[in-house]
Amino acid sequence: CPPVFAAVKVHSETISQLPVHLYRRLDQGKERAPKHPAARLLKNPNAWTTGVDFRKQAMVDICLHGNAYCWIGRNTKQEPVELRRIDPTAVTIETKESGEPAYKVTTKNGAQKVYPFTEILHFKGPSKDGLKGESPVEVGKKAIALAMTLENYALNLFENGARPSGVIETKSNL
Repeated sequence: CPPVFAAVKVHSETISQLPVHLYRRLDQGKERAPKHPAARLLKNPNAWTTGVDFRKQAMVDICLHGNAYCWIGRNTKQEPVELRRIDPTAVTIETKESGEPAYKVTTKNGAQKVYPFTEILHFKGPSKDGLKGESPVEVGKKAIALAMTLENYALNLFENGARPSGVIETKSNL
């Protein structure tokens, strides 16, 4: 649907171009932390993805699915060294008794793995439960379907030179 595509394009391209900085909390306020191990990931999340492309795809995922997920790869010191996007349609969120989320990811070959919340970076859109974002497309699908129907009707009308296909006449006033 062209309006949905246009909205997603504007959101994702705008967000991807914004500067992103990492901050360290202080007793009084905060300061930039450019040497923090995670700061590099904001520019280059992994060997094949730029920060701009990563943020753009995350925003597309949020706009279309309500959620964006990525796996946090860590080194032996447990420092984050890479971020890898996870297809949002492959993720199911489970809640443990403590209330903490766990992420069940289904791979393309059908295998499943459950990740603790400490291994997944989860960006969510508007949420009813605070756990999982809702897809704006899913929420607005009736309005989107109506817009598509009206678009097709207008297309057909103008293909006929915007002339009605018939006329009804009556001798009395309606």
